Amino acid sequence: NVLFILGLLAMVMGSMNALKEKDIKRMVAYSSVAQIGYIYMGIGIGNTLGMIAACFHIISHAITKPMLFSAAGGFMEVSNGYKKFSEIRGAGRRNLLAGIAFVVGTLSMIGIPLTAGFVSKLCFANAALTASSRTIPTLLVLSISTLLNALYYIPAMMNLFANTNDKLTLVPDKKDYAFIISMVVFIILNFVVGLNYTNLTALIAQGLSVLG
Repeated sequence: NVLFILGLLAMVMGSMNALKEKDIKRMVAYSSVAQIGYIYMGIGIGNTLGMIAACFHIISHAITKPMLFSAAGGFMEVSNGYKKFSEIRGAGRRNLLAGIAFVVGTLSMIGIPLTAGFVSKLCFANAALTASSRTIPTLLVLSISTLLNALYYIPAMMNLFANTNDKLTLVPDKKDYAFIISMVVFIILNFVVGLNYTNLTALIAQGLSVLG
């Protein structure tokens, strides 16, 4: 019960704080608070589907949030180290690969189909429907959190791709192989997990059954 309540509170409070942020890295960090809330909520639902959803979301978060933080670093790199939205306007055009990664991360955080984040939210909703006493609060807060995700990620994305007459540049430093490889891998992983989730959820269920 405690985990469930704290999870719901974190989902809303983390997103509310992210909504007020003007600093891209702090916004992504507050978003992480909300995402950890999802995990607590899944455990607090108190059934096997809830645990599967929580475990799946750990994986989803692990392949999405590092991508968003790395993309934020890429925007700072082409904005003289600045990280406020007013100072990084159009940075997604100056570092297109970071911009694409941020778009994919945004879609996943909101829960758009084909992404890992969509599967997470679908799993939480399915778990809630099998826990009668927790169905309404879970679905309600899940909906509110999703709406809040959209309210701060979409404006951020639009700001990053605002037309500032900058030339479109795929990657400023073409020899930054670590950044290029990590961005490409995270983007691919997000869609792979989003499209092939049945095998992964089955594997998680098998692991949970072994643990009893």
